[in-house]
Amino acid sequence: MLAAEPYDPLKPKDIIGVELEIAMTNFPRKSYPRIMHKEALEACLQAVKGGQYAQRMHFQLGRVYLSKGLYELAVPLIKKEAENGYPSAQYTLAYMMDWNKGFTDVAEDEVTYWYRKAAENGHPEAMYTLGYRYIWGEGTTKSDGRADYWIEKAIAIVEHN
Repeated sequence: MLAAEPYDPLKPKDIIGVELEIAMTNFPRKSYPRIMHKEALEACLQAVKGGQYAQRMHFQLGRVYLSKGLYELAVPLIKKEAENGYPSAQYTLAYMMDWNKGFTDVAEDEVTYWYRKAAENGHPEAMYTLGYRYIWGEGTTKSDGRADYWIEKAIAIVEHN
C-alpha cells in the first residue's frame, strides 16, 4: 500500500509499508521507502469513497494528512481508529499528542495510555517508546523491569521480521 505503516501489526504481511517524512522515534528500524503523497492520497480517498471501509484505510488516509501537516484532517481519522482499537492508530495518536502534532497541552498520563494500548495490541514502536517512558517516569511510575520488558519485546519483534 502507498500509505501503510511499516510496523502495523494488522497489515498484510506482503506489504512492507512506507515511512512518513517525519521521524517518529529513535526506534531501531529497517529502511523503508518514503510516502508518496499524491499517489497515496488518491488511493486512500478512492478506497474510502468506494465503500472499502476498513480501519486501515481510514488510518492510512490520516497518515497521509499527518505527513503533510494537515492535522485538522488527520486527527479525527486517526483518533477514531485509535478509539476503535487499531494498534497503529493508537501509536500514531500517542505520538501526535507527545510531539504536539495537532494537539497542545496533553497530560503525560494520557500520552502513556495510548502508547500502552498500542503496545498491548502488538505495535513494536509503541512497545519501545513505552519502555523509555517507564525509564523516565513520563506519565507513569518509573520501572526498570517494565522498561526492559517492553524494549526487549519490541527489539525481538523487529529482529524476527
